Amino acid sequence: MVIMKTNITAPWQSALGLLVLRLFAAYEFWESGMQKWSGENWFAEINDQFPFPFNLLPDSMNWNLAMWAELVFPVLLLLGLATRLSALGLIIVTGVAWAAVHAGAGYNVCDNGYKMALIYIVVLIPILLQGAGCLSLDALLKKRFCPKCRVGNQRSEEHTSELQSLMRI
Repeated sequence: MVIMKTNITAPWQSALGLLVLRLFAAYEFWESGMQKWSGENWFAEINDQFPFPFNLLPDSMNWNLAMWAELVFPVLLLLGLATRLSALGLIIVTGVAWAAVHAGAGYNVCDNGYKMALIYIVVLIPILLQGAGCLSLDALLKKRFCPKCRVGNQRSEEHTSELQSLMRI
C-alpha cells in the first residue's frame, strides 16, 4: 500500500505570498502614476501605436486613464479591495504600454524593452486568478457579508479530506 501525503499550503502562507505581490505591484504602479501626475503628456507622440480601442481615443484621455488607473488601482491593491478588478485594470494598462512603447525595443530593460512589462503581468496574474488572499479587505468583507461563502469553505475542506483519503489507497 502506497500512502501519498499532500502538502496543502496553509492559508496564511498563500495570503502572505499574495500580499507581497500586491505590495510590489502597488509600489511600482503608484510610482508610474505619480510620474504621470507631475509630468508632461507624451502620449501624443505614440497615440497611433496604441492597440484598439485606445488608439481611437485622444492622447489626453489615454494619459488620464493611465494616470488614474496607476493611482487608484495600486491603492486598492494595497488595501486588498476590489483586488481582481484592480489587477485586471493594471494588466490592461501594462498590455497597452507593452504594445505602444516596449514591444519594438526587444527584451532588455536598458533598451526600454518589454522585460518589466512582462514581470508586471506575471506578478498580476496570480492576484487576478486567486484574489487578494485572507490578508485583505476583500476577505474581511467576504467573511462578514457572504454566509454562502463560509458554507462553501466547509465544503471545500470536506472535498480536500475526501481527496486525501482517496490518495491513501
